[in-house]
Amino acid sequence: MTLQNFLKMHQGGCVQDCVSIQQEPYNYDKHKYEKTFFEEAAQEEIINSEIFKEIRNKQVDHFNIIGGGMYKVELCIYLKGE
Repeated sequence: MTLQNFLKMHQGGCVQDCVSIQQEPYNYDKHKYEKTFFEEAAQEEIINSEIFKEIRNKQVDHFNIIGGGMYKVELCIYLKGE
């Protein structure tokens, strides 16, 4: 599924104001993903950005939701590597 379709499906979901988008592979030496496009951004802000226009057709590899309780709930989306 493309990122654009994934975010369309997610519109109206419970996590609208805290979305992170990263791209595989994970760099174990640096303890982070090679590319981070957005970190804790609002979904509306992401969709209206210039960066989104460049990455909207990339394939989603997987996603997860983190946080809760006293922490913000965050939707983390991971794109397939190139």
